[in-house]
Amino acid sequence: MGFGASSAVLKLLLNAIIRPDLALPRLLAAFSGALLVVAYPKADLGAVAWVALIPLFVAVRERGLRDGFWLGWLAGFVFFVGSLYWLWHVVEVGWPDLSERWNWLCWPSGMALVALLAIYLAVYFGLWGLAVAAATPRFSSGSIGGNLRMMMLLCAAWVTQEWLRSHVITGFPWNLLGASQHAHTGVSLGVAQIAEFTGVYGISFLMCFFNLAMLFTVERFIRERGFGRRVHVEFLLAFALVAIAWNYGVRVVVRHQPQGESFRVALIQPNIPQVMKEAAFKNEKEMAEFSRNRLRTLTEAAIAGSRPQLILWPETATPGYFRYDPESFAIISNLVTRSQAWLMTGSMDADGLDNPKTARDYNAVFLVRPSLTIQKPYRKMHLVPFGEFVPLERWLPFMKYVIPIPGSFSEGNEYVLQQMTGPNVAMGPLICFEDTFPYLARGYAQRGAQLLVNVTNDAWYKDSAGAIQHAANAVFRAIETRTPLLRCANNGLSGYIDPVGRVVDYIHGDAREGIFVTAWKTLNVPVPRADRPLTFYARYGDVFALACIGLTVLWAVAEIGAGLWKRNRVKRET
Repeated sequence: MGFGASSAVLKLLLNAIIRPDLALPRLLAAFSGALLVVAYPKADLGAVAWVALIPLFVAVRERGLRDGFWLGWLAGFVFFVGSLYWLWHVVEVGWPDLSERWNWLCWPSGMALVALLAIYLAVYFGLWGLAVAAATPRFSSGSIGGNLRMMMLLCAAWVTQEWLRSHVITGFPWNLLGASQHAHTGVSLGVAQIAEFTGVYGISFLMCFFNLAMLFTVERFIRERGFGRRVHVEFLLAFALVAIAWNYGVRVVVRHQPQGESFRVALIQPNIPQVMKEAAFKNEKEMAEFSRNRLRTLTEAAIAGSRPQLILWPETATPGYFRYDPESFAIISNLVTRSQAWLMTGSMDADGLDNPKTARDYNAVFLVRPSLTIQKPYRKMHLVPFGEFVPLERWLPFMKYVIPIPGSFSEGNEYVLQQMTGPNVAMGPLICFEDTFPYLARGYAQRGAQLLVNVTNDAWYKDSAGAIQHAANAVFRAIETRTPLLRCANNGLSGYIDPVGRVVDYIHGDAREGIFVTAWKTLNVPVPRADRPLTFYARYGDVFALACIGLTVLWAVAEIGAGLWKRNRVKRET
């Protein structure tokens, strides 16, 4: 039965590909996906996303539900392959033996994995295509009321598919439509501020609404050979919503003043290639020593040049297990004793190492006090599927042989604030791509975090768009919670993002090197008051998204009910 279902899906896909009547719709759908690709880094033309959905809508409307789904899927497939292409580097750095012996296999095998991921993620775009195909016959009268109802329903449906993508199978909230507005200047900065109420989903809703309003306005202009006498309510409403959001955002940005005292943070970006890090983790002495020496050299320079109060190292900075690695602990002890600074580092952690059968490995963050005592570590709660654990490992045991990790990590189960004294700063640590998940930042804000700290290692993706996209998505955690965000990367963007989402300062080299450099930088980071009020989003979460989901579900139930009632009536009449 499973084989039969798979065959049916493949047959439908093949039919959708080869049908000549779908040539133009397929082209339009693929064009939408391509427009979305350039809306994100590295091209980063965020303004394009305000019209990128128009070709897909034109392709899908007046099509059947099946065609609508597959056209939406095609747009999603083009988008995810084009925007996540950099994931192929995981094969190159994760399987060094393959890279050394058959380097020519790395790119095709890596892109095959990207395509598999895109095949899955594109399903969510397909759901929106399905919604468009269902809505257009019912609301295609061209009246203002019909257009507005369709716009509201389809924007709610867009938010619904984004929310599902962000939660199903652990979730992947990467490059949501609203995240294209991460730029810290211009219209994007103003519009982005509504995330403190709605999260990124509200920005996505607004942009989808504008896409549809622009299409209806242009079509009417062409149809009437001018704007005519009737007011373009769709366009005026969309323009008004964007103007209101932007006006609010500009006021927030202009009025924002750093509150509380500042403290000095030294960001250490060792820029160690992932192949060398993997070798160090495998206890290859020479590579492990290289990693330690580079961290020590950079940190000593930062101490001598700026006298920091906090030294920040990136994710899994120390080779092996920090608590069980005498050499790494000796280096950190020496640096902390000499500088009397606090030091936060990412490292592997473990429980039960005395019994390999019950031992559990963790990706963790440690805060070392000037007294050389260690606070309770934070253990990463949201692991990377197929990177840190194998989903459904019991049913997919073969997957452990095709992913770049020797075994699965265990997930942490609690938020652990890292508390500094002198100055008093409560820090909420986030590891790797945890800063793309709003619920984790919200959890820390609710527990009193004054500063979000992301330690990450984007060396897996070399100098591709991956690291830049990672930082772009993280910007919204600062806006949603109005909590500044510090980022320290092994390779990527290491810097300070203020509560309105501006990247205030960061480590970078010349125009050719960009952010992919070996360097340190000390920043003066303002710390907000501990008693500041929570934002609406920090307090209530995805209320807006859940309202969109509720509206979409009600519409789907009504459509299904109407279809069943119509079918039963036809049966009775015949």
